[in-house]
Amino acid sequence: FDTAEYTYVNSSGRLRVYDVTLEILTDEGCLGSTTLDSSITVVPQPIAAFSSDPDLDKLKTTNPLVQFKNESIQANWLVWDFGDGERSREQNPAHEYKLEGEYEVMLVARNVYQCSDTLRKKAIVNHANIPFIPSAFTPNGDGINDFFSIDGLQDVSDVTLEIFDRWGHLIFQGDGLDVQWDGSNNQSRVVQQGVYNYRLLYTDSFGESFEVSGNLSVVGVEK
Repeated sequence: FDTAEYTYVNSSGRLRVYDVTLEILTDEGCLGSTTLDSSITVVPQPIAAFSSDPDLDKLKTTNPLVQFKNESIQANWLVWDFGDGERSREQNPAHEYKLEGEYEVMLVARNVYQCSDTLRKKAIVNHANIPFIPSAFTPNGDGINDFFSIDGLQDVSDVTLEIFDRWGHLIFQGDGLDVQWDGSNNQSRVVQQGVYNYRLLYTDSFGESFEVSGNLSVVGVEK
C-alpha cells in the first residue's frame, strides 16, 4: 500500500508517544524496515458530561432554579452556556431561568493540552399553574360576578372544587377545568351572605397533585 491509516485512542489522561515502523517486502521476498522514533504524540481527549437537578425537561416557571453538576472526564477548564445569554465558568453552577421556553444548555470542557469536547442538552421551562382565586362574589342574579370560578389553570387534570360552610359541611362539589359555583347549596338554594371555605384539587402535566384552600366571601345577597 502507498498509504495507510490508523486511529490512535488515548484514554490514559496523559501524553502518549509512539514509534512508527515501516516494513517493506519486495517481490523477491526481501524484507526491509525503518523506524521513526517518537514520531506520533497523542494527547488525551476530554469528555464533556453533566447532569442537573431537577431534570432539564421538568422545569417550571414557579421554580426555575437548576443546579448543574459537572461530570466531565479529563477536563480542567469549563465554560457553561445556558442558552439565555448567561454563561458561567464555575465547576457546578446554579442557574435560574426567567421565562418559560426552550433553551440549549452547552458545556465546553477543555484540558491542559487545549483539546476540547462539547455537550449540548435541551432545557424546557414549562408554564406553572398559578390559579387565580377570587376572594368574593355576588350570586344575586344581576349578571355581574354571579359565579365563583378559577382562572389560570392550564394542562391540568382531575380538577375538583369543594365549598364548605363555616361548620365544615360540604355544600358544593364540582369537577372539571370549567367548574364554577353559583352560590347554591346541595339543596339548590342560594346560601346566605357570609364567609365560606373552598378547597381546590388538581394534577398538573407532570403528575404532581396540588391542594389549594382558603376563604371566600359571599356578598350581595339577603342575609
